[in-house]
Amino acid sequence: MEEVLSQAEIDELLKTLTSGGPPKPMATETTKERVRPYDFKRALRFSKEQLRSLNRLNEYFARLLSTAFSAALRTYVHVTLAAADQVPFEEYVLSAPKFTVVGVFTASPLKGRFLVEFSPTMAFGMLDHYLGGPGIAEVKESGLTEIEMRILEMLFRRTGENFREAWQSLADLDVQHEAIETNPQFLQIASPNDIVVVFSFQVKIGETTTVMNVVLPHFMLEPLMPKLSARHMLEGFQEGDDPR
Repeated sequence: MEEVLSQAEIDELLKTLTSGGPPKPMATETTKERVRPYDFKRALRFSKEQLRSLNRLNEYFARLLSTAFSAALRTYVHVTLAAADQVPFEEYVLSAPKFTVVGVFTASPLKGRFLVEFSPTMAFGMLDHYLGGPGIAEVKESGLTEIEMRILEMLFRRTGENFREAWQSLADLDVQHEAIETNPQFLQIASPNDIVVVFSFQVKIGETTTVMNVVLPHFMLEPLMPKLSARHMLEGFQEGDDPR
């Protein structure tokens, strides 16, 4: 079949013949240059499917924490997963408050360490509730007393136990609480440019809403990456049940 020229193409050819020059290629959407900036420091290491699997584990973790914290503080505590973000470790450290309360954990057989950060409002609110107060958070940047440290260590240990239970469908982890740090500049669980995934939880204690973060380095979770597919996760879940 013969190709039929459009009126615009005919006009372009006539214009070329009268000017004596070669025809100019007609600009199309596909020939336009498309440039998008790319930040190699923020290269994403987890796929959307893998993040969805991690989110499902952490949603179960949040439900377990709601029960554990409510029992420990003898008041209503509701924990929900709010967001997940992949950032360089240095960016997380710079975004953290100058004074905060961070638990450092190991999870054998995985290599490395991960963090659980109680915001200052959350930490001191929990301390006040545990000691029989109304949960009014009076943040003291001067430091933690020995009694306050012991109470927070107990709460971090319970957090680690619930983390282990929530992740049991993915791996059998031995989660151990190592230390408490209040200055994020002293945290050294990864190199500045290493990618970490930060899971942010909204924590409602009585009438106060606060924030908790869980920070997991990519290299720590790398051995589990093949298990984070939707197919593998569904094999470990029964419809309508929590992962076990």
